[in-house]
Amino acid sequence: MITEVMKSHLDSLVASYADIDADYLGKLKGTTVPVKSISRDFFGDAIDKWYADWRKKAPLLMDLEKEASKL
Repeated sequence: MITEVMKSHLDSLVASYADIDADYLGKLKGTTVPVKSISRDFFGDAIDKWYADWRKKAPLLMDLEKEASKL
């Protein structure tokens, strides 16, 4: 039951951020601020390094990632 409630809440949260991001992007595109589309490659190894560092600092992160992959 807890898993179902958490999954529903997480789905709702993720969906709300997608809407917020889309709204914000639309507002930015209406300005003179240049907006570029990028991929993960843009950040080089920074993302992988962040995960490697935090997996050492907080081993629970790996368990959380494992649980999240099941949702």
